[in-house]
Amino acid sequence: MEKVRTISITLFFFTLVSVSSFSNLLVVVASSQINPKNYNITAFFVFGDSTLDPGNNDRLTTSLRGDHPPYGRDFKGGIATSRFTYGKLITDIIVSSLGIKDSVPAYLDPNITNHDLLTDVNFSSAGTGLDNMTANLGNVIHMSTQLVEFQKCVARIQATVGNATAADIIQNAIFTIGASTNDMLFNYYDIPTRRVGYSLSGYQDFLLRNLETFVKVRI
Repeated sequence: MEKVRTISITLFFFTLVSVSSFSNLLVVVASSQINPKNYNITAFFVFGDSTLDPGNNDRLTTSLRGDHPPYGRDFKGGIATSRFTYGKLITDIIVSSLGIKDSVPAYLDPNITNHDLLTDVNFSSAGTGLDNMTANLGNVIHMSTQLVEFQKCVARIQATVGNATAADIIQNAIFTIGASTNDMLFNYYDIPTRRVGYSLSGYQDFLLRNLETFVKVRI
């Protein structure tokens, strides 16, 4: 458990610093059920925005897509992978370091199988935020909808391996959440919708409360 706990605490403190500097908010939540003797991490589930989206937006009617240059130029062949980065996402690096898989696939990828869901999957959508109003601006997936998709994912896992094994997978999984940049840039500074009703610190508190609610719903 100590190894997992170290990862979580490090990223959580990075999160608090990032909110005040308008960078992205990244939290890793490790289940309390993880076996402390052998670090039995079974799966890796990801929620968030463009900093973590591996291609879910390719299935949406939105301009916020990473399926074109210069994205992907550091991959073999320089081909865009629909990630908003030249190379791997931080979640790809983490899951590879944990020995789970080389990268985390997009949940909306039509090629994803029930077997893929047993180890890792990513629900993130570029342009979304902890404020539902943010997702509306880009016609992308709300964070609350990502939770609905996760519940569908759990049902698929249960149908594949049974309820008992599915419960073990979920209890011993790591959950990563990355969001808030779009909330601050679009809803507070670019289009000052939220500035009317919130001070800067008040809006940050609002986002953190939404994050807390998101995590509690997941747990």
